[in-house]
Amino acid sequence: MALEILFNKAEHHHENVQFRRVANGLLKLFEEQGWNGLLIGNPSSEDYYRFRADAILLYDNGLVIIDFKDYEGQIEMPLRDEAFEKKPWFLNTKNGERIKIYGGEHFPNPFRQLKSYRQVMYGVINDDSLLKYVLDPSRVCALNIFSGPITANRSTSRKVPYYQLVEEADLHTFLYDYSSKNNYDESIARKLKSIFPSDAWQNDIIVPVDQPIAPEVHFKDGELEPVLKDFFASDAAGILVLESMDINLRDKWMKIVNTYVQDNIGSETHLWSHSTRIASRIAKRTFLQTQSLYVALYSGKEKTKVKEDTLEGEEELQENIEQEVIGLRSDADIDIADVFIIPDAHLVSRSLHQSDLIRFGTGRLLEDLFNYLKLDKTQRKLVLIGDPYMLSYGRTEDAALNIELLNELFEDGNIIPYRSKADEAFSETQLFKTRNGIAASIDHDLFNRLNYQYDESLEEVQQEQASQLITKWFSNLIESEPGNAVLFYSKLDARKTNLWIKEHLLKNGRELAAGDLLLINNNITIPDLTGLGHPTNISNGSYLRVIEVYSAENLPISSKSKGYLATLTFRKLRVKLLSAIQQPVVDILMLENYFQNLEDLGREEQIAIKIFTSQRLGELRKKYPFEKSSKCQDLQSNRDYIETSKLFGELELKKSTGEKVLKKDQEAFKVKRNKIERSYKKDYNRSLMMTLRKQDPYVNAAHVNYGWAITVHKSVGSQFENVLFKTLQSEDAGIANQSYFRWLYSGLTAANNKAFIIHPQLINPFSECEFIDAVEITEGVETHTNNELLDYSSEELSDESKHWFSVGFNHNAAMAIVKLMERLSGLQISSVRRYSDFLNKVIFSDQEKRSATIALNNRGNLKISSIRIETCHSDLKDIIQNAIDSLYQLSSENAFPNDYRGEIYQDWRHKLSVMGIELELLEEHNNEDRLHLKNGNDQVKFNLRYTSGVRNRGHFTSTTITRKTNQDLVLELKKLLSHG
Repeated sequence: MALEILFNKAEHHHENVQFRRVANGLLKLFEEQGWNGLLIGNPSSEDYYRFRADAILLYDNGLVIIDFKDYEGQIEMPLRDEAFEKKPWFLNTKNGERIKIYGGEHFPNPFRQLKSYRQVMYGVINDDSLLKYVLDPSRVCALNIFSGPITANRSTSRKVPYYQLVEEADLHTFLYDYSSKNNYDESIARKLKSIFPSDAWQNDIIVPVDQPIAPEVHFKDGELEPVLKDFFASDAAGILVLESMDINLRDKWMKIVNTYVQDNIGSETHLWSHSTRIASRIAKRTFLQTQSLYVALYSGKEKTKVKEDTLEGEEELQENIEQEVIGLRSDADIDIADVFIIPDAHLVSRSLHQSDLIRFGTGRLLEDLFNYLKLDKTQRKLVLIGDPYMLSYGRTEDAALNIELLNELFEDGNIIPYRSKADEAFSETQLFKTRNGIAASIDHDLFNRLNYQYDESLEEVQQEQASQLITKWFSNLIESEPGNAVLFYSKLDARKTNLWIKEHLLKNGRELAAGDLLLINNNITIPDLTGLGHPTNISNGSYLRVIEVYSAENLPISSKSKGYLATLTFRKLRVKLLSAIQQPVVDILMLENYFQNLEDLGREEQIAIKIFTSQRLGELRKKYPFEKSSKCQDLQSNRDYIETSKLFGELELKKSTGEKVLKKDQEAFKVKRNKIERSYKKDYNRSLMMTLRKQDPYVNAAHVNYGWAITVHKSVGSQFENVLFKTLQSEDAGIANQSYFRWLYSGLTAANNKAFIIHPQLINPFSECEFIDAVEITEGVETHTNNELLDYSSEELSDESKHWFSVGFNHNAAMAIVKLMERLSGLQISSVRRYSDFLNKVIFSDQEKRSATIALNNRGNLKISSIRIETCHSDLKDIIQNAIDSLYQLSSENAFPNDYRGEIYQDWRHKLSVMGIELELLEEHNNEDRLHLKNGNDQVKFNLRYTSGVRNRGHFTSTTITRKTNQDLVLELKKLLSHG
């Protein structure tokens, strides 16, 4: 049969070209030598996602894993064998350039790349009931094929005899000389084709043009490199948490960390993301491919409460509606020192996520990630990159960036958090300032103020202006992924706007019609039925434009135990894939039940889908029965099965001839034989289910919604140039809480250029503040002198001054005494005495024995409430009073509290100063501040009461005027309160 060639098109043009050259050469070689073989180009398997070799070659002399390198020149490899695996390789070109030879996107050099693929192949062989008996994984060859011509500064390490490096011109000689016991066999070839499904290679298909290649990343962020050096200095396992509000910086960090590991550590890197939808968004931004955590962590092997025997009976399977649990993979295929990088890690959560009918692992994604990585037992490192203020898929406290949670999951482990400073380049835009203010509220867990200032990046619009924006954006057919979006809290509001667009702009009615923009909410595969193309994968979050709508097919679903459940409606659509580079036109089936529902499918519909799927599986079993399947052939080749069946048959023969046979012996062989048979039937069923999910258009039906207006939750991970954002969730929804602020932040973050907000919700800390003005105007207002509270808690006593003060002496009083002494030239401390918890006294004297006694009072909050002269020599009185006054003058610049009240009072002071009005804080008490307004001779004193508990924290409850000389100042105060 010579050489059979299968091929999945690679992403880059040069990879397809090199495969074509090699494949054409091998066709001639195999024909000349009379060899049989199977060549699979760019093999891919959902069960072994880490296997990303460029080709697999099985032929008469062995099994070879191939990686292509399009290089020519002198290859410079580390001379020491110890560095051969971990250190980078370089290429010296004819032009005198020195280029690093990367091992793909995740490996420090080509050898490390192929070593990883070879380790995965170990798992492929050992997991399979046929391959593990007929192939020796230790004799699988790992081969780098360079386009050439090349020379090398050394031969490959003798410590790794299975690894070889050749140029294309020497490939035929190598294949002729190579020998192992892994010889070609049709059953092995058939097995490899089922594990790595691929299309037949078409020698006359034109290779597509280049796709954009991500630029090489170098260190430009001076702050991150020392963090990485610190984190990777230890060989022990650890977690690095990188946080930033800037999506561009986070993407750059991902590239920097990936490059740093390859250049300096020598470990394999794994780029993972929350889901396929997020992976596709990251790829569009960075040109780096990340793997969905759901693919990386879960095996696809289902566990249910159903007995194994029910797999045989279609009727029994249809009645099974128990929850399926998709098991966690083994970590055997990853190295104990690998590095795992997860961008957009804020989406990964420990919160329970499952449906009534399916659950992945424990249902807690972050917990499963830690169970898989086994950080406490390995040297693996986890790098989490995300935005600490974005929505997550679950509770905030369960998100992967929560350091307290990470400490719980990785107890006593090395966890390094790093948060970037705000990007000054964007700090002047109101969109950035608003996001920054929301972030500050989340940091301080204080949600008492929310206001908007507008500029070219942030604009408030009314309903009529919002309609004009939507008209401008969506009046014409969408030809590519939309650059604009309308964001809502509820799916109901989004549906209303989508229908308005259809009726008033596209004028194509309320029903699904040509021209509609759809957003897909699941991952589907459109099979190639012609044999000339490739399957089309459409990921969650992709946009489609409807070209034609066909009739619907209604399928009523019933079960024996429950009777009628639901009618599943499937509708065929012809659509244009706007999210794909080439924007192909394809036919898909959509599940209309999902499209018509505002929320997810109901339980009856979910059960109906499961029963329908089992019916389709039953039909596939009849079409491709186990007895005629490759699994059955593999079973018949199983040595244990053959031997057990033989022994069981011999006992049956003895029994039929009247010989005595022990029942337990006969039963033991029967149980063993049936166990082996069931394992193959399980593999058969899994294989059929995989085929069903990939090729059956009904089982693979698309879950779609309209795509012009979407919810904020659906927008997470996406960015649009402009968004129209309805910031009102519902009429009765609370907004002074973290949940609303994170939702608001996430919606504003979806706007790359400008956010138009409709129905902005404002929060004023004085909105519930009672204003009490019951005093008469007086001629003058008595004010206190030096009545601010002095606080030196952030300062420390010098060693020279500590001897003056006993243990337990009030720190603020001690600091005030030292500062007074510094201002009293020629005076020294004669004595310091503590009279009570609230009163301390100091005596100063000079060489002429003139003295002064000063009393310092402090309140329960330990701040200094007053400093007064008790006794004093007349010659010293002015000197000492000036020193006391200087302390208060110095303090007046920072007289306001260091919390939200201080920010408000400072803002008031700035606004009042323009009108010539002074504001000062006279006294602080528990839950009450006493303040003073002054404009010339006009003065007002007032008390502000505020809340300090967890509930409603940060709000003021009452404003009481206590003295006033002018009503105009009172009116100015009311204006301040109304604006917050």
